[in-house]
Amino acid sequence: MAAQQGQGGGIEQRRYVRVPINLEGLIGLHGRSPVPCTVRDFCAGGMFISADPAAYAGLPPNAAAMLFFALFVDGVKQDFQVRLSVAR
Repeated sequence: MAAQQGQGGGIEQRRYVRVPINLEGLIGLHGRSPVPCTVRDFCAGGMFISADPAAYAGLPPNAAAMLFFALFVDGVKQDFQVRLSVAR
């Protein structure tokens, strides 16, 4: 994949182009109770998810997580969950 121009004016060096989104959901980190989060962007290589820093304080490397979210599919609200591994 050729490098592409990023929004900041620099050259995009990621392997996959990230798609910006604004998806509200819940994230359960390392067996902890789910907390509110927002998925900011995603690509084939991962997602950027923001949450309260206290939710992920002290997580071990590659901690397991579960993302819960809802989407409207053909006009019907459907709940989804995705298993994740925290990269950083």
